Amino acid sequence: MKMRPEHEKKAVRVLGAVAPFSALSVQKLTELAGSENVQLKEFAVGQQVFPCRSVKDALCVLLSGECRGLSGKRIVSVSGEGALFGAELLYTGAQAEIKVEASQVCRALFISHNAIDMLIEDSSDFARSYIALLSRQLVQAKAESGTDDRAQKVLAEYLLTRPRNAKGEVSLPQDMLRLAKLLGLDKNSFFKAVDKFNSSGAILYNGTSVCIADEEKLKNFI
Repeated sequence: MKMRPEHEKKAVRVLGAVAPFSALSVQKLTELAGSENVQLKEFAVGQQVFPCRSVKDALCVLLSGECRGLSGKRIVSVSGEGALFGAELLYTGAQAEIKVEASQVCRALFISHNAIDMLIEDSSDFARSYIALLSRQLVQAKAESGTDDRAQKVLAEYLLTRPRNAKGEVSLPQDMLRLAKLLGLDKNSFFKAVDKFNSSGAILYNGTSVCIADEEKLKNFI
């Protein structure tokens, strides 16, 4: 959609509060918002915001509305104004593991890779802020990875030691959050472990019970 003056004004305000753009002056942000390197797009409820199907190789900043991050069909995050998507992907070419869709009508800015390259070359403050952002994300990812590994180990041990019926099924409580609490796991790492086991073929999960489809695969998570 066309970037009107009110949109540019809000873009400058929102970007000014989001690292790494917060390292730039108001003048630089105003120039960026009004340049051809920035696109404004509107998304209806349920539409995929990031990765955006019509915009490739760009950072995304949520200008208004609300989005949810999805791993498969499971909601893993909720984001509002100022949320930044794609910083860790821009220079790696990796695919996004989490899909972001609009949970409310929202508008998002897409800043091209070319614009980011120029900002890094022109502004050492921007470059340092970008590196610091990536460093924080790396530390967070490592912490989450450790938590996820522990959740997989604990849940695998639980499933392998529970009684099974003739079909190899382990009955699960209706309240899965209660099970997560019983095992000392937070809900995100718990459901990530369930998804991991299911996608690997170690288990078949139908919501009320788990069939251990491949015991050796499940043991590999311990």
